Amino acid sequence: MIIFNEPKTAPIVGFILAVIFFSIQLLLCFRAKKTIIKWIPACLIILLGILLLFICVGLEGNGSGVLDNVNILVIAILAIIFAPSLLGIIIAWIIYALKIKRRE
Repeated sequence: MIIFNEPKTAPIVGFILAVIFFSIQLLLCFRAKKTIIKWIPACLIILLGILLLFICVGLEGNGSGVLDNVNILVIAILAIIFAPSLLGIIIAWIIYALKIKRRE
């Protein structure tokens, strides 16, 4: 995609993903009956965070050989993208908790 061509567009992508994940999570919180369904976006972001750790340190703990310096760039760009997504999910859960508390 063209939007991923430059690292300076990563915060824009992060904001868009935060809005998307916020919307999905809020919709699931209010509409889903089972708790496991409500946790799907949060689990997805956690799995992507684990992927970021594997990219950062490599599977053997010493990077990826020749591309060792690229790992740092990739982890920085992906962290800028996925941290706002996690923030969107957390905000959706806070809104859901406040609405549930207000009902009681």
